[in-house]
Amino acid sequence: MSVSDSLKIASDIHKHVRKRLRDSSILQHGTKLIDIANFIETETKEYTATILDSINGLVTVPLYSCINGGIGFPVGLSVNDCAAHYHPHSLDHDIILSDSDILKVDFGTEINGWIIDSAFTYRVCASTGKVKTNHNNRPDHHSSPHSFNVDECESLISCMKDATYLGVKNIGVDGLISDWSSEIEELIRSHDDIYPIYNLTGHDIQHEIIHGNVRLPSVCNAVANKNERFKEGVYAIETFGARLPKCQEQKLMDNVEVDERGEATIFRLNPDLAKYTTRDLQSHFRSPIFRIPSVQKTFSQICKRFKTLPFCERYMQPSDRTQLAILSKNGAIMSYPPLCCTRGSITAQFEHTVYVNDYTTTVFSKDDDY
Repeated sequence: MSVSDSLKIASDIHKHVRKRLRDSSILQHGTKLIDIANFIETETKEYTATILDSINGLVTVPLYSCINGGIGFPVGLSVNDCAAHYHPHSLDHDIILSDSDILKVDFGTEINGWIIDSAFTYRVCASTGKVKTNHNNRPDHHSSPHSFNVDECESLISCMKDATYLGVKNIGVDGLISDWSSEIEELIRSHDDIYPIYNLTGHDIQHEIIHGNVRLPSVCNAVANKNERFKEGVYAIETFGARLPKCQEQKLMDNVEVDERGEATIFRLNPDLAKYTTRDLQSHFRSPIFRIPSVQKTFSQICKRFKTLPFCERYMQPSDRTQLAILSKNGAIMSYPPLCCTRGSITAQFEHTVYVNDYTTTVFSKDDDY
């Protein structure tokens, strides 16, 4: 089946899950983040199964299939100053949304190894225009409260939506990525006290690989090769921006960046090792870890169940987590800790998956919500 056909089905699943999110009113004060993750994962798996049963019918060889129940990667539920890659740990049962939280909902759906990567930002509405926070159940590494008013929050969210749509509008085969980034940066910086995040970027999407080799920054000087141009392919157009506390704005001398903070819960098989069996790795990989039977078993399970798609420790059995830590420490498994801006800041993100060729740009993930 064609790439476009697979992306179309995956995008229908993504849109369905988003609609179910809106209808459920689950994104509200007091909701546990782990319940939101479970909701999105369950809806994805159930609707993917329904769609595939309907399309494949009674054929002997399925036309369409999925790897992890249609889940492209673990949902990101990053709050306030945390901009990306926070996924609830299996033990994080008490982390809740609070009034005025700025939540980035970033999740993926997958069909035939092709992933729809799309995200939106949502402000948890307070009962008044004043900020009210309740972070008693939130560990310090996850996120911090903020003091921005409703207008400041909403203008940041609106800015990043506009920036993403500018990126969608301007992408095209043979276009210079540096020019593309420059226009996005100009739009973001035209808003008072809103800054593009230097080291969070869009990217290309390859078959069974959520992050390919192309980076699409929102800051022009973050483009490594100023002569690099867009080629035909699948891209995740995403932009990240931030508002900083006033004390930090006064100290700002360079680009706004995110740093790793806290424990990683999202992982991915190193694509360079995906072609090897555990027996091959005993001789190919210098580390002796692949001589440990339990590590071999866990690695084989990861290869079989997830291939090179991202996964999280919640998807693993508790007995496998020690082996997962060993694999991660030795580079066989790549880990992705939460990425956070300055404490007290707020961050926002929007993202769409597009397919670009010589003739057209198809925005697969666009719907009436964003």
